[in-house]
Amino acid sequence: FTMTPDPGYGIEDVRVDDQSVGTPASYTFENIRANHSIHVSFKREVRVEDVDIPNVTMKIGDVVKASLTVSDDLGLAYELVSGSIGGYALEDFVRISATSYEANFVIREGGTSYNASQDIPVSDLVISFEDIQSRAYNKPIVQGNDPIDAAYPEISSMRVEGGDKKIGEEVVLTILAEGRGYSADPQSTINEIPLSAPNESFSDEGNGNYRISYRIEDGDKDVVPPLSELQVSLVLVKPSGNVGQPYSLVSNASELSIDANAPVVLRMEVSSVEVGVGGIAKLTLTADGPGYTPGEETAINGVPLSSPRLSFTELLGGLYEFSYTVAPEDDPVAPGMLEASVVLYDPAGNLGGPFLELGANQLEIYTDLPLATFADPPEVCEGEEAQITVLLSGRPPWNFVLNDGTENTSFTGITSASYQLSISPHQSSTFYIT
Repeated sequence: FTMTPDPGYGIEDVRVDDQSVGTPASYTFENIRANHSIHVSFKREVRVEDVDIPNVTMKIGDVVKASLTVSDDLGLAYELVSGSIGGYALEDFVRISATSYEANFVIREGGTSYNASQDIPVSDLVISFEDIQSRAYNKPIVQGNDPIDAAYPEISSMRVEGGDKKIGEEVVLTILAEGRGYSADPQSTINEIPLSAPNESFSDEGNGNYRISYRIEDGDKDVVPPLSELQVSLVLVKPSGNVGQPYSLVSNASELSIDANAPVVLRMEVSSVEVGVGGIAKLTLTADGPGYTPGEETAINGVPLSSPRLSFTELLGGLYEFSYTVAPEDDPVAPGMLEASVVLYDPAGNLGGPFLELGANQLEIYTDLPLATFADPPEVCEGEEAQITVLLSGRPPWNFVLNDGTENTSFTGITSASYQLSISPHQSSTFYIT
């Protein structure tokens, strides 16, 4: 005899000759010599047959859908009595079909975490129809890629490589966290600059050690302990996707200073004067701060800073002055056409410039030396008077001194390149012009 229950039912008892023989699916009478009886009773059966979850990584806040295969509910929905997966309570029990149901569980911080290779336990899963309950289902879920991560990343410490840093130099932060394989949220900031910026990088150094490199660029925020310290907001992200809280404590932040702003010349000025050989032209700089020094690239009218004829003085409160002494070999400069190229360094070594723009001016530099010669000087006898022509070159007006061997006579304010004067020597004399 074979006992086959209808869907949704199971064998409750098999009685042979009014004696229970358990719940076999079949029974055979052998060596029959008399009449026998067999009686089978059936009962409504509620049973969980299998439980499945997605074979993927699960993190805090994820709502995970569990699929349940159950005995046929005969169109009358089961209810969830109890059950958890991985220690997370099942809820939102929904009928999909007569043999398929779904329930959800939520990964919560502080719950149990599982590696991908670990089995995930199903505990005390019971469903019911009216007063009929299933046996508790406790078979683990065995899959190879379903880790559960119920913890946020945590940073243990963060330090910075100390020193005085300037534009172009690297600031290095070392971070120790409690786990491996973390990344940094790109919106983390170092010195108020996003970690996603091209001058910042994050690397995993292994064993929970991480490194941030930040290259200082012109215009970044200065760091001047104790008035200000390096500002950091670091958010770590685990491979599961769990995002940690911003971490900002740099244990030795006071050991780092940053000068991220190169010197800026606000104004360069010269006086509107005429300067000749031996004269001094003064160039005044107004800069954005004190303590600057000129770089060797600085030059005025082609005269480099290395020349003893070009000197630099810091005056007060961001005001500086160059003094340039004109020499015969220098180029003449038409009014308002002086060329200057100024490079400044701040105390950190940041270079600013070259600054080229001079304020409007009429400064003129002339380098032709004055020259005076006699034009075909005549011979003059004692007591006679003669006209002598003095030829002048260079830049007018001219001044010269005539010496007759005994006394000097000065001539000033001469504007003509050919100047005549009268002489009447009383004795033999040789005339000189200076």
